[in-house]
Amino acid sequence: MRVKINGKYSLFFNNITLSRKLDSIASTFSVSVRFNPDNEFHKSLVKPLSFHSIEFFNDDDIVIFTGTILTQSFKSASNRSLVALGGYSKPGILEDCTLPYENYPLENNNKNLIDIAEEVCGIYSIKTVFDNNVLNEAERIYEKSVLSPTDTIKSYLNKLTSQRNIVLGHTADGKVQFSKPNFKSKPKFLFNKENSISMSNDVNGQGVHGIIGVIRQPSIKNAGVQSYDSVINPLLNNNRNIMKVLSNGEDTDTSKAAANELATELKNISVNVSVKDIIDLNPGDVVEVQNKEIYLYNKTIFVISEINYTINNGKTQSDLKLVLPETFTSEQPKKIFDA
Repeated sequence: MRVKINGKYSLFFNNITLSRKLDSIASTFSVSVRFNPDNEFHKSLVKPLSFHSIEFFNDDDIVIFTGTILTQSFKSASNRSLVALGGYSKPGILEDCTLPYENYPLENNNKNLIDIAEEVCGIYSIKTVFDNNVLNEAERIYEKSVLSPTDTIKSYLNKLTSQRNIVLGHTADGKVQFSKPNFKSKPKFLFNKENSISMSNDVNGQGVHGIIGVIRQPSIKNAGVQSYDSVINPLLNNNRNIMKVLSNGEDTDTSKAAANELATELKNISVNVSVKDIIDLNPGDVVEVQNKEIYLYNKTIFVISEINYTINNGKTQSDLKLVLPETFTSEQPKKIFDA
């Protein structure tokens, strides 16, 4: 592992943590570096409020994370301490910042997502990349979209992408990535007891229901017509029901709303896996898990929602959070706990 700060390599570092999430442009990092207060080179690397760029390279000299330093933690004691640096991935600035005054008003009429994203991200020198499987959606025209003075760039883009089921993320080299993960793809890895350091399967039944119903109150257009739809969670065998009310949307949206509620409840099931070294997988990748000690007797499909890398005193570990694909697709899950 190598670390480059503001284009210069840091000579000594430790306690590296890199965290990447599937649907986030602001993944986080932390690293501790040596600081000699009388060394001009050291002073330039850790100067507070410099918002220096930082890059992390693997042993093959390939960049795996590009970020911006936001925080410095200095300590003075009898034993000199390292300086703890923290921050987020390069596009994270889009979550914090709005458009400068000179760029207002911003109203995009008859533009597609590619042109809009390049324009607003470019204001903060952030580049964009679109996966092939979202190009058709990204090239469709928005008749009108307005970025208000209080909207961050990220919130504005999120409004546009959510309409097209496009996921906002980022690349290793710091570009905003527009993608649509293929949760039907072939699993890239099988995790089991033998190839992992540890595993856990965390299930919270309190937040899960067997029948989820959604009711839509009658609209003005269809006065007296009350819409209702429900979805069954096949993972449950008992009578746990919950009713939700759809307060906006079309009268026919109750079916979709029920499916979305199921997807949300399935987040109460997650698997955590720890393995040695930096694993060559990414958030959004499909994997399998089989380990009877965590009540997964059969090979079960999961999606990586988060990866955390930790490098400390020469030891490297990858910690993965896995969720069911149906948390994203809103489809009914398979009966994964049937032994």
